Amino acid sequence: MRYCKKILDELLTWKWSILFIVMFIFARSQRQHIIDSSLFIQSRLNQWDIIIGITGDPFLLLYLILPSMLLLSCLTIRETWKLNYLVRVQSWWKWVMYSVKSYSPFVLVCITLLLIISILLTAGLPYDTNWSSYSSADLSTFNYISSFSKQSGLPPYVVLMLQLCLLIIFLLSVHAFIAAMYLYFSNLLYLGISSFIILFYILAAFRYLREFPKLNAFNYMTVHSTYGAYRAVYPAFVILIGILITSIYVVPLLKKWRLLSIEIWIKARYPYVGYALLCLLGITSPYLNPWEKSVTVWDTLYLRFYGVSPEGGFSLLSFMFYVVVFMGFVYLFQVYITEYLSGRFYYIAIRHRSLRHWFARLGSRIALGAVTLLIGLIVLTIVVGLTSGQTLDLKITVQPDVNFNQVLYHFLFNGWLQIMNGIMIVFITAWLSKDASYSLIAQAVLVLIILPMINVGSWLPAGLNSMGYVSGQWEDLLRITGLLVVYLLIELGVILYLFSKRNAEIGNF
Repeated sequence: MRYCKKILDELLTWKWSILFIVMFIFARSQRQHIIDSSLFIQSRLNQWDIIIGITGDPFLLLYLILPSMLLLSCLTIRETWKLNYLVRVQSWWKWVMYSVKSYSPFVLVCITLLLIISILLTAGLPYDTNWSSYSSADLSTFNYISSFSKQSGLPPYVVLMLQLCLLIIFLLSVHAFIAAMYLYFSNLLYLGISSFIILFYILAAFRYLREFPKLNAFNYMTVHSTYGAYRAVYPAFVILIGILITSIYVVPLLKKWRLLSIEIWIKARYPYVGYALLCLLGITSPYLNPWEKSVTVWDTLYLRFYGVSPEGGFSLLSFMFYVVVFMGFVYLFQVYITEYLSGRFYYIAIRHRSLRHWFARLGSRIALGAVTLLIGLIVLTIVVGLTSGQTLDLKITVQPDVNFNQVLYHFLFNGWLQIMNGIMIVFITAWLSKDASYSLIAQAVLVLIILPMINVGSWLPAGLNSMGYVSGQWEDLLRITGLLVVYLLIELGVILYLFSKRNAEIGNF
């Protein structure tokens, strides 16, 4: 009774009145779309087409209900993460369960309003206990919701019941996952970032992962989409219930076991983990294949790391991904070296025989790290390409004038030289000033220099390892190699000069 009263009290709050109005506007548009579709294919509707069509409308679910429920999920987690609640439940898994229970009234009220709206919008349509001729018509973009629902072989009232249950379990599973991870990252920033990532992934997957239906989160929100993906309804329920159980019982169990080494490792290296995830996201993203369809994995390597072109060819997404991968590595080094020099410099001076000896060891580690990064990117690109049906043929089909050897040479050798140039520039800046803002300014300048409209003539050492510079002529690639080597020697000369000045101050060890 207390739980039912809580649901009723929640239903009468002002926020649901506003959401009801907005949902009604979305749903009315979907109703009109279904009616227009039935007229176009000349098939008769009944009330099930409207009810199931509205409760399974992707735009209503993804662009209105999902963001609203993610916001309420974050608010619920913050509200329940209080000392008196934690003392009351006495265990981590019970807190996650308590959070899910506190969140469930929001879900039930939202789904109830969705059902009420869909029923109200059946006014004026014929009522029937069976499927309509509209749902029995040939499958098309006009009637795919009703058609897939009917193809499931279930009566319409069963499909409706399963549809509502699936939505409820989906929203509870998402909340349980966010709440379980909140045990490890208990701050508001985590809630905002995690909710945004989940929302972004679901929207992007709905738009761009239709060829991979099992990775499309929307296929776990509606009966018609899960049937279209699996040719059955039960897989979505099994997977979502598995996520729900894992989030409530398994993830908090790791917290209970106090696996602090894992938690400390993640917290200490979260910039590197985030960097790796961004690289993975970029390589797997269909956004970064803007010009041609890749046939070989080397096509993918060429297009993903296209960056900029000296002829002025420019794609914002390609440019941003280039900056994330290559300047991101430089940024991670800047974070490391700034902290290193500001806190442990005199310890370094005492431990090592000379600054040159210390720098040689540091440089060798960074150089090896750059090589590892480039090889790792190639391996990851190959794996992603093979899983999407591309071949290992040693040729570039998207650019006939370019051959495989040029792409591999430019990516590995010029890519390594470009990274080391960025590292050296940041090191010089960090050595001259312990203020990290100067190093950030230096990196910002390098990012601007990457742009072809600024780096006219390609004489400045930034962005030169972009695949857009591969013209098919070895002379252009060797020119870039020579230019980067000259800059690298100059930077090493500056560093040795700075070391000699510092040795004059503290002595030669």
